[in-house]
Amino acid sequence: MLTKDQFDAMPLIVRVQKIFESGVEIMSRTDNLHDIKLYAFSDFFVEIWYQQTINRIEKVVTQDLDEVIQLYENQIDIHDLFKK
Repeated sequence: MLTKDQFDAMPLIVRVQKIFESGVEIMSRTDNLHDIKLYAFSDFFVEIWYQQTINRIEKVVTQDLDEVIQLYENQIDIHDLFKK
């Protein structure tokens, strides 16, 4: 299994390929310039930052669960877990 440090050490294009091949897209968000997609990969999470105006992936950022919860808390709905 690939570790977060091993993944971060790879060139950007290799990280993008790995995510597109084996990652599972689970959420997305936007900021002023970027479409940001969150993927589950190995035992961590990865965001791919895509800028539409220049049609380019600008960065790939690894995230821990705590960071994901903070960034995506408005989109996470656990109400169904408590229904009987």
